[in-house]
Amino acid sequence: MRDILLLIFLLGWLGFPPGQTVAQEVGPLLTINGVEFVRVPAGPFTMGSDTGTEDELPVHTVTLPDYYITHTEVTIAQYDQFVQATGERRPAGSGRASTHPVTDVSWFEALAYCSWLGQKSTFITGLPTEAEWEKAARGPDGRLYPWGEALDRTRANYGSEDRCCAPDASDGYIDTAPGGSFPLGASPSGALEMAGNVREWTSSLYWPYPYVSTDGREDPHAAGTRAVHGGSFNDDAFSLRAANRYGLVTPLRINDLGFRCVAQESL
Repeated sequence: MRDILLLIFLLGWLGFPPGQTVAQEVGPLLTINGVEFVRVPAGPFTMGSDTGTEDELPVHTVTLPDYYITHTEVTIAQYDQFVQATGERRPAGSGRASTHPVTDVSWFEALAYCSWLGQKSTFITGLPTEAEWEKAARGPDGRLYPWGEALDRTRANYGSEDRCCAPDASDGYIDTAPGGSFPLGASPSGALEMAGNVREWTSSLYWPYPYVSTDGREDPHAAGTRAVHGGSFNDDAFSLRAANRYGLVTPLRINDLGFRCVAQESL
């Protein structure tokens, strides 16, 4: 108990506001084809929110097995390896620094990259489901943002120079930031930029909650919009919440929409 009280005192002395947690010091635990992943431990988590929009209801518990998620959003350099290996289209915006997240990628292209990534490994790779994405972003405690409950500009890239939150680009970036630019915004699993920078595709159809993986929403051939999470450099703080969700048409390519991948050991 004495050690716990000392830690609380030190956090207050260091200036951490109430409701905000220390950034996770979790390093990459897995590398597949040069791409780093962090582990998300098995167990239950709280999905959805009763303080957001109607499509985030009902709040419910989902239990997932162990899996891994990419440490950062997939970068231009990482995606370019896929382009060179397969002859697929090179996205617009690829002239930016290679460590920036790749954007202007449709849902089909994101799915193809993630499937390709693990082909020469012992892991099955793909786009994260909504449940996998949200658990990696908020952990088992149902926090509002990946780092805790309090909004903090040093932990995410959001609100570009002509939008609501950083009219002078005071976060340091007018649009995308290189992967790993916001280490203080790490999620409980150690994943970076899960709030802001670019919005992220998930594998799931944008269907009402509760989330049920076996009800057809994970059918890759089904028609319909796919769920997107994470918010971007263009968005306000509301969109950064881990539970925030909406659907986009699968052919869409836009400059603030990217993705990350997940991996599970093959049985």
